[in-house]
Amino acid sequence: MVVSCVTLGMVVSCVVSWGMGVLDIFDLPKIEAIIEEDVRITLETTRPSAHLLAARYEQFDADFGSRAV
Repeated sequence: MVVSCVTLGMVVSCVVSWGMGVLDIFDLPKIEAIIEEDVRITLETTRPSAHLLAARYEQFDADFGSRAV
């Protein structure tokens, strides 16, 4: 990834490029600050997905997990 910035007087323009893509950072959508309500809603609506990988976790624990002696 390459970030290139050019200053023309008081104006700064930056471009981020990677592989075949180029993105002018001023074309990004403006977002508001994250507030407590955003976090609350996220916590209420997001569900854990770890159960989908439970067998892999159990195998990893069997292979590499620590055991009390």
